[in-house]
Amino acid sequence: MGIEQGDAMKIKHPAFETAIIPKGAYKGNPAVPNANLPTIAVPRLFVANQDVDAKVIREITQIIFEHKQEIINNISLDNSEVKYLVSTISKPDDTNSSGIPPLHSGAISFYERDKPSFVQEYADYLAFILTIALLLISWVRNLKSWIESGKKNEADEYIELAIALMSNTDKELQQRLKKFDSKLDELKKLHQGDFKIWIEQKLEPKLKQLQNTGQDDIELRQQILDLIFERAAKALDVDNISQESFRTFNEAYKTAREAIERQQQRAQQGNNYIDAAIQLMGITNRNTDDRQNQLDQVFNDAATALLDKKISQEAFRTFNEAYKTTRETIERERQVSHQVIEQSQSQLLAGYINETVQLLPSTIQDKNFRKQKLDNIFQKVVFDLMTKKLSQESFRTFMEAYKSIRDAV
Repeated sequence: MGIEQGDAMKIKHPAFETAIIPKGAYKGNPAVPNANLPTIAVPRLFVANQDVDAKVIREITQIIFEHKQEIINNISLDNSEVKYLVSTISKPDDTNSSGIPPLHSGAISFYERDKPSFVQEYADYLAFILTIALLLISWVRNLKSWIESGKKNEADEYIELAIALMSNTDKELQQRLKKFDSKLDELKKLHQGDFKIWIEQKLEPKLKQLQNTGQDDIELRQQILDLIFERAAKALDVDNISQESFRTFNEAYKTAREAIERQQQRAQQGNNYIDAAIQLMGITNRNTDDRQNQLDQVFNDAATALLDKKISQEAFRTFNEAYKTTRETIERERQVSHQVIEQSQSQLLAGYINETVQLLPSTIQDKNFRKQKLDNIFQKVVFDLMTKKLSQESFRTFMEAYKSIRDAV
């Protein structure tokens, strides 16, 4: 008995398909079934994970479709029913995709291997469109170049001034600013209105101030650089300079700002070395040798920073002046300290010698007492030598007196 409701069953089960069981499919004589029977079927699908590489799936699909006969020949007779299944392998019907999963991209690439690409199919139209597009682009570029050539001069002035502010020495800065003065006069003649007012009221006063203070006024150079950037941005907004010119200026602006910031860092680092040298000058409660060693270390650090271009030559020269002044101060303190020490040692030595002289026999008659007293003085002198209260020279002087008194005792 066949199943007549196949189409209705597909409503609830989209994976079902209507099929026919041929007469005699199961037995030939007598025929079973004895007539073609309508039924339902579920297609056998080769399912692959969507994460599998598309190249792998394409290769598998190609092998199955191009080598069906080899696959059939290798199936044993015990499973002869499978041979028919292999021979009927075909591309899944994806026109009604509600019943089966979507085709893998690797399988699609195999099925559509002979399909011409979009470019191949419409090559003539694309060639025509491309030709027209190239002509239009060329025309637009020429027009844009002509328009922007009139805007370039103003941007060039901003760029040139930004580069001038990058100068590493005061001499170089003054030369560039002097050269720029004449250009400002020309710009005021060429540009009237707002641009001329900006030059006269904002730019020129700052530049004159910078010419008077010089390259060391880093803050003023940054102010002028920001003033130029503000003007360039306004010029871009009113379409006085092109976007391309502004991008070129922006690169010059960033480079100049970074250069000025590096100079500021070098100046600050140079000031740190100068401060360290001056602080060592004011420390009077520490050993002069320790202070001198520390000062020499600061000098070595500053010299290394100069070689690494972390401080400028001018900053190093200023530091060197502070270094020499501090060194001379420490040396004077060392000389004064040495004199004080010598005086203290002389007084201490004189006291010990005076004590030994008082132990002569004419003063004290008790011999044992004199020897004991003399030994006590000797022990104190040795202790002062070890603790560096007495110099070796003072100790030798005392020993001469000690021996003489000891012999006399």
